[in-house]
Amino acid sequence: YARMAMAGALLVTTGAARPDAAPVLKGTYSLISATRTIVETGKVEDSFGREPVGTIMYDGAGRMMVLMLRSDRPKRGFRDMTDADRVQLFETMAAYSGTYRFDGKTVWHHIDASWNGVLTGTTQV
Repeated sequence: YARMAMAGALLVTTGAARPDAAPVLKGTYSLISATRTIVETGKVEDSFGREPVGTIMYDGAGRMMVLMLRSDRPKRGFRDMTDADRVQLFETMAAYSGTYRFDGKTVWHHIDASWNGVLTGTTQV
């Protein structure tokens, strides 16, 4: 597998009213783009297609949750869904939750649950 660096773009405001106030990230944000860079080649690709759908939520207690999807996912009823449809749905999404830390410039996600288990127990910057 090629090593990849992923980046998602979203609107972030610090919300600090005073220069000495702690930075604030609390809120709900919509995903506007998501790309990954293949480290070996430098090639940049869309992670979830050209028009991804996603939401990330940060609360005031330090918890966060994210859901990212391709916009062209199959739409089938539960009874009509095949195993191939289920695989495609799984492969065209990412979801995780956990705690976060924000210093005004960088966000650390400490993941305690993830859609595929691979990110569970990791810290993503």
